[in-house]
Amino acid sequence: MSDIFFTITIFVSLGIAMSAILMTSRLLKNYKLPYLSSYLYYQIFLGVFGLYGILGPIISRIILLNLKTSLQSTETIGHFFSILGLPILIIGWYMFLRLCWEMVGRQISRIFSLGYFIILFLWFLIYGALLFLINKFEISNYETLTAIFLYPYLIFQILVMITGVSHLLLNAGKVGNIDQRNSIIVFGSINLVIYLTFVILYYETQYLPKLVPLFLLVFFGANLPPVLYWLIYLKKHYIPPPVAKDLNEAMKQFAEKYEISRREEEIIQQICEGKSNKEISEALFISLQTVKDHVYRIFIKTGVKNRVQLTNLIRTFQSN
Repeated sequence: MSDIFFTITIFVSLGIAMSAILMTSRLLKNYKLPYLSSYLYYQIFLGVFGLYGILGPIISRIILLNLKTSLQSTETIGHFFSILGLPILIIGWYMFLRLCWEMVGRQISRIFSLGYFIILFLWFLIYGALLFLINKFEISNYETLTAIFLYPYLIFQILVMITGVSHLLLNAGKVGNIDQRNSIIVFGSINLVIYLTFVILYYETQYLPKLVPLFLLVFFGANLPPVLYWLIYLKKHYIPPPVAKDLNEAMKQFAEKYEISRREEEIIQQICEGKSNKEISEALFISLQTVKDHVYRIFIKTGVKNRVQLTNLIRTFQSN
């Protein structure tokens, strides 16, 4: 593996991770959904861990081996980077679990949270204590130290992912409409496939260093497919929270300014109540295509691009 190719892989991987973070931040700003906040923090913590716990050991070992540094020093510094990133990873995994709970309208219990942090904090302490003892007494048993980090890491990664995704799949049926339920199932499935692939690659890189570039791309790019999916789904299916019931005066001013017809006004009223196009067609006894045509003309007249912007625009008339 050439140094140039490896460097390019690192920058591409970090660029993909940053793109996913920026897109999630944009989604959070536009839609203000609580679980998007948890998802954003999850990506940030995971990215920081990637810098400390993944790239740190890899780059330090390459540099130190080229400088012909002793094996003990090389391994000690590599594991030092890993242990620095471990608390960040633990918090990041928790944010993923919180995301999965929030997506189905639930909150993680205190008992679950306490048990989670106690177990993973013990792992952190054992790993740190072993690193200290091996370095202090100059013991060359770094295989044990690697195993203390590697195998629990793989096991906890799998458990966190399965726990989170299982919670999504088991509780998706209790969520509002069918589009939202399907989106939760798709989101969980995408994450499950990506992270199981990541776990396999991470294990294999311990024996096949040539897989490291692919592993980095999967690790740092893991959140891009789910974010792209949310971007498409929310733009198409998101139903804004209902606007306050007292719309008469605001709607009158709004309709006059933008030359809204009576039928368009009725449809806007339904949109403000959080109804989908299908629900509007049933409520007003018109075809689904007619609703879509009216919505399109409303967007053209008002200059908005989606329902969120439309309801926010109407809110400005309520506050006047």
